[in-house]
Amino acid sequence: MNLIFTPKRWISAFLFLSFICITGMAGAQTPPTRTWTGGGDGHTWSDGRNWNGVSCNGVAANAPPQDGEIIVFDGMGNLTIDGAGNIILGNIDYAPGQNECSSTGGTSFYSMQITNGSYITLSGASIQAGGSVSDAAGAALVSEALRIDNSSLTCLTLLGNVATTTANPPLQTNGIVGINSVLTVGDTSNYNGGSFDPGGNTSMTNCTIYTSDFSSYSNIGYPNQKDAYYNCTIKAPQFQFGPVCVSLFSNCNLYITASNNPQFALNSYGTFNSITLDTVNIYVDSNATGQLFIPYKEGCNSLIGNITCNSKDPNFNINFSNGSNANQTSFPFLLNGNLTLNNGSLLMQSADLQLTGNLTMTGTPDPNYTQQVSVNSTSLFSIGGIYNYAGYNGGSRGPIPGFRYAMTFTGTGDSHVHWPIGFPVDSMYVQKSGCGKVYIDNQPLHVTGKLEVDGGQLVLQSDTVNPYALVDVGDVILKSGGGIDIIDSTAIALGGNFIDSNASAMAATCSGFVNRPTNNVYFYSTFYTPATRTIGSANTASIGNVSFINQTPAPLTLQNNFATTNFDLGSTGIVTLGNYNF
Repeated sequence: MNLIFTPKRWISAFLFLSFICITGMAGAQTPPTRTWTGGGDGHTWSDGRNWNGVSCNGVAANAPPQDGEIIVFDGMGNLTIDGAGNIILGNIDYAPGQNECSSTGGTSFYSMQITNGSYITLSGASIQAGGSVSDAAGAALVSEALRIDNSSLTCLTLLGNVATTTANPPLQTNGIVGINSVLTVGDTSNYNGGSFDPGGNTSMTNCTIYTSDFSSYSNIGYPNQKDAYYNCTIKAPQFQFGPVCVSLFSNCNLYITASNNPQFALNSYGTFNSITLDTVNIYVDSNATGQLFIPYKEGCNSLIGNITCNSKDPNFNINFSNGSNANQTSFPFLLNGNLTLNNGSLLMQSADLQLTGNLTMTGTPDPNYTQQVSVNSTSLFSIGGIYNYAGYNGGSRGPIPGFRYAMTFTGTGDSHVHWPIGFPVDSMYVQKSGCGKVYIDNQPLHVTGKLEVDGGQLVLQSDTVNPYALVDVGDVILKSGGGIDIIDSTAIALGGNFIDSNASAMAATCSGFVNRPTNNVYFYSTFYTPATRTIGSANTASIGNVSFINQTPAPLTLQNNFATTNFDLGSTGIVTLGNYNF
């Protein structure tokens, strides 16, 4: 039954509906529908004309909406409803002969639909949209608990289709549907109170969502209960996913609005649980301080899109933290896009970062936890720069115990890296295919652990101040098909093993160590240098002018033939030739 109401006719209509509630509902096979249309602009329903504390039987003539109805606001304009209280959408069985009144102190509707330019504000209202709505035969009577179509809804809290056990199954259709609409949940003026917990079977398309807390928790044992967002913009102080969550974000912009320690937590784990971020841009407010904390687990550790932080705080950092519950096994965070941090540093806790796009970091790194590395008593750079270099246990990625900060560049396209001079990387891996390149733009590269090129090419150049294009405390390993191209007249300093497995050195094919014969290569020793080192190249190309600096009486052993333009053993250098030629 569909009834169309205007404000001038609502008293007689409520009398009529009161009669239906008392005499007609017991035998109904479909829920009654009450529709308001037009005339809402600038009006507020309050006091006795709201729907708080309504009973179904014996309602007054001016009764507000009743339990067991489908409520529709169609073309209503702007309408504020005070004292709406606790609203449950769906979540109750509809069967002939049953009393459809709420026992929760609020109101239970089968469905609420806000359509065609209805801008509804439910002041202070908490909404739970979910549950099964069926007739005595089990047939579904509503397909959506809440629908917002070309309209808007403002409320305090919106809880989606949550089921905590398999004995309490969720709504098998859509809990919340939004199309071309605006959803405001919580106090977004100062982002206090309230939250949006979609919780499964939520579908939002071309929507803008403002909320004081975005928390997505889906259903244990119901992997088909997915939350899906298409072409949406979502603004919240923090984003929480999981621990049990199935969500899809496609072509969305997510804005983290917290002014202190914003968080984007991907904590979904377990069977059938995952977070899919497909072409998503994440932005952090420029006034943010502290850190952007990104804890993640296996199954929700990848993003197609970009992360951008424009913090004004020079001590701000992005903190990627591997939170796998499988004995802390490291699953890399896969960013198929660009990472931009304007001001601050990059922090990894038992975690690896894998990039296919550009890495841009500006500003000044944290001066704490520094240790100098020198060649010929000339300070090159500081090991450290951010506090992740101290106090962490676990397998070492480089020669310095406890380091767990590895960055990997993958994909077929080129990547460009820009970060503050003096900011080192623990370990770097280039795993490009199709001769994809990683450019270190106009600045030196500082690595405290292993630098390994498995495929593609690392392109290095010096700047006008620092003559070193590369300083590496650890090993430099070039696998077959991987290369390093040094395009300037410059120098490099190496503290570990140097192995080039390529039969030729050619920049055009991304193969081998391509260095000008006039460039200088320094093999130097520090506290972290291994007692014995291996150097060698599978090709006959000169790697430049080689010098051994601060070399302790421990040999460098040739792995294969090694060609230089000139070399200087210094006062203590030793090279063990074995069966190879230097």
